[in-house]
Amino acid sequence: MASRPRSLADTGARDPDTATQQVFDALADTDSRLILGATETAMTAAEIAEACSIPLSTTYRKIDRLVETPLLEERTRFDADGDHCSEYVASVESLSIEFDTSGAAVELEMNGADSLAGLLGGPAAASAD
Repeated sequence: MASRPRSLADTGARDPDTATQQVFDALADTDSRLILGATETAMTAAEIAEACSIPLSTTYRKIDRLVETPLLEERTRFDADGDHCSEYVASVESLSIEFDTSGAAVELEMNGADSLAGLLGGPAAASAD
């Protein structure tokens, strides 16, 4: 099942500047970047912690932060014996930032989706339509 593109409404942020700042904050964190790199394929929090050599409690904190952005998607891993769990996969294939006199705009290329110019708003993104 292909993942759907994430929108600002999915992030819980009503303000594009807030959503943009959340993405910048997440990308400024080394552990968060490791998690995004590791989740090219879906992984549970325990699998991520092991792959990235990050304590599990820290992994959960970083995952929560990333899921609030359009960068990481939470899914349910179904198990035949009924023990379902959350798994996480990077939802962004590429990210570009454009700066102009009115600020920064973020363009996200989502996995399995068309380019979503201006998903996080901003003046430069509006001209990409």
